[in-house]
Amino acid sequence: MDAKAGNITIIGGGAKSRSWCQILADISQRDVRVPENSEFLPSLGAAASAFRYLGWTNDYADFVSRFIMNRQAEWFSPNKEHEALYNEAYKRFVRLYPSLKQVYSAQ
Repeated sequence: MDAKAGNITIIGGGAKSRSWCQILADISQRDVRVPENSEFLPSLGAAASAFRYLGWTNDYADFVSRFIMNRQAEWFSPNKEHEALYNEAYKRFVRLYPSLKQVYSAQ
């Protein structure tokens, strides 16, 4: 699959859950990309400022292009069959939220 505008790249520990990545694709109706070794990429992201400062990259877009986007990745595409299910669940949440807000508020 080619990278396209509007996709979501997931990094960090949560990216290890294939179910979570598929849910994100279904809810957002966007392709979700998980680069290889994504659980280690937050530390690489933290180094982006140092790379920039040291002149090892031209800018943050160059950093992302060279060290994040060029990695092999697993892709999750939205499942259109789930769209109505998630939309209905969200509508239910919006209706229930005002009543439950006080129950889950920090006291």
